[in-house]
Amino acid sequence: MEKYFDAADRSIDALLSFKKEPIEYHYESEDMFMTETRETPKQFGEDFLGYVINRGQMTLYESIDFPHDGFYEFTVRALSTEGPTGTRLRINDETKGDIEIYSEEPGLYEITAFVAKGSHQVAWNIQKPAVFYEPKPQPKQPKYKDLPVNAGILVQHSILENTPKYPATSYDSEILSASVARFNEASSLMQEHYEQIRLLGTNGDPQEILKYKDYVGQRKEVFNDAAAELARKLNLSLDEFEKRFRSLNADKLAANEQILAAIADIKPVDKVLRLKPQSVAIDWVKIRGPIRPKDAPVEPLVFIAQPERKVSASKAADKILQRFSQRAFRREVSKKEVARYKALFEKASATGQSFDQSIKLALTAVLVSPHFLYRPELAPSETDKEYCIDDYQLASRLSYFLWMSMPDEELFRLAKSNRLHKSRTLQSQVERMLADPRASEAMKTFLGQWLGFESLGVSVIPDPRTFPKFNRPLQEAMKAETLLTFNALLKNGGSLLRLLDSDETFLNDVLAMHYGIEGVEGSKMRLVKLTDRNRGGLLGMGSILTTTSNPVRTNPVSRGKWVLETLLGNRIPEPPADAGILPENAGQVKGQTLREEFEMHRRNPSCVDCHEKIDPIGFGLENFDAIGRYRDMENSVPIDSTGVMPDGASFNGPVELKDYLLAEKQDQFIRNITERMLAFALGRELKHYDEAAIIKIIDALEDDHYSAKSLISEVVLSYPFQFQRPNPDDE
Repeated sequence: MEKYFDAADRSIDALLSFKKEPIEYHYESEDMFMTETRETPKQFGEDFLGYVINRGQMTLYESIDFPHDGFYEFTVRALSTEGPTGTRLRINDETKGDIEIYSEEPGLYEITAFVAKGSHQVAWNIQKPAVFYEPKPQPKQPKYKDLPVNAGILVQHSILENTPKYPATSYDSEILSASVARFNEASSLMQEHYEQIRLLGTNGDPQEILKYKDYVGQRKEVFNDAAAELARKLNLSLDEFEKRFRSLNADKLAANEQILAAIADIKPVDKVLRLKPQSVAIDWVKIRGPIRPKDAPVEPLVFIAQPERKVSASKAADKILQRFSQRAFRREVSKKEVARYKALFEKASATGQSFDQSIKLALTAVLVSPHFLYRPELAPSETDKEYCIDDYQLASRLSYFLWMSMPDEELFRLAKSNRLHKSRTLQSQVERMLADPRASEAMKTFLGQWLGFESLGVSVIPDPRTFPKFNRPLQEAMKAETLLTFNALLKNGGSLLRLLDSDETFLNDVLAMHYGIEGVEGSKMRLVKLTDRNRGGLLGMGSILTTTSNPVRTNPVSRGKWVLETLLGNRIPEPPADAGILPENAGQVKGQTLREEFEMHRRNPSCVDCHEKIDPIGFGLENFDAIGRYRDMENSVPIDSTGVMPDGASFNGPVELKDYLLAEKQDQFIRNITERMLAFALGRELKHYDEAAIIKIIDALEDDHYSAKSLISEVVLSYPFQFQRPNPDDE
């Protein structure tokens, strides 16, 4: 119970935070932490200095204290080095949102996310959008002469031969001898850079040549100081010393002057910053909040009253608690119920707590009530008979089925007027609710649970070495194809049989390229007409084909079992303990197909019965590899995709398999999806007493050409959806 109290307390705190002035943090990219410590910020123009994120594990991060629970706005100034890219916001390793960046000019990008009060690590990683991109050809760089590999040895030899020196004859004074040695050492150090320039010549990298020229200038200062010191020790003027030194080293000094004269016209070359394409550069990050989300209602939903001159604290609390408890309990609330929560408010107020803190206590109590945490459907009186649920309970069933959320104001209004139970009203509400974006999320949950593709990218991950082209954009496009296809059937009233075979599907450029379909450009998913019958329907979708494969190869048994159990609703027993497994290199033996290896495996007598039902279907899909690409050959051997069922029916390849399912298993498929949808709507397993409702729904579907929208309507209109048994688990 403690976790419920904590969650309720923090939820009310988050609402109260809207009353506070938002805080604002600003972080320059170069002042944040970077996981790759050798990386340095890069300069883009005059006003953009920041880190460049170019690979998955690179992370720009900072630990930040958030003063309140609430929604915070994260703004980044960023640009793309070239081509479509983006960045992902993570807080304590939880993904909060993605930003797509297409421009190579600096721009401002925003993500709004809920953050709990406390200290959290805020991190940014690269996240490329699902857009096909071919990098621009790089302009040819000038080929400059480099220093030879043995440059160090050559330079040292040349220093000995070419350095201008003052003769090291014997002197009466040790001090004078030391000054001569220092002067000659300074000359040698300067000569080192002359020799480096000599080796590069005029064909060297201008930046390198000018660097060594600058070094000569720096060493010249030390050389001049040593010359002045030695001149004093020799009792010579500086001019007299220089004339003597030049007369002793005329050829060597002339040679050095020629070196500098040869590079006199070399100018600095502005080097273009060459960075990996599709990298994201971040200049700065700004965080502001808590804020009211942009899609939040203009009018407050909770704090609809405040104490003021004409409204007492008690009346304001009454108004807030009446509305809040009604929405929380999803029904009408009596004055007696509200009074219990009002008593908590008054008790807190009596101890001197503020209005906000006092009302928070009462609201927290509402949120930990069983009437909020559960959806009680109590009988109107003591009875052991089935009873019709009331309109408020029906509104909750309907909203949690189609939206996975509480009823909205229209459902509450219809429930209050006792009109929701009317069939025409229910049907119009189904139409309205299916058109709402929230219905897509509910169907995403249904499809993920039914078809199993929600595990793709979570527990089902193709081996990256075997399938290097399988990436997150492709994975997300695969999932979107399945969801959008089903949602389109709901929206347009299309036939459920199109899940078995269809002449259209949803694609973007990434998925179309994966399927070998031309003419699809851009990352947006759109409806595409198909000319290849191998695609279309669930059996041609990458999400299903990849989920039912092994990480490195296809799995005909898994695919066959999926069709029988998931699509048709058959019960397949678990394999016997002595069934055995295929070797690790199955599917990789040159000159042998995976099917041939399975044929040897299924000779085990304990495996034959099940494999005779499963394998033919799985082999019918063998033209699709482990990530859903179509193929005709495997290990240089033609693929055999024929299948013969125990009843003698035969097919060859995905197209004939789909024809077989439509001709022989259509009724079984419709019954299975009906049962799945009804169970999802009721939130329970189906029982024997649901059989009559299932038959009635199927009959109605047949009359309406198996319309997907009719399936939803008939489930909502069904007896089990509108009635409740006193003890449904007793049977």
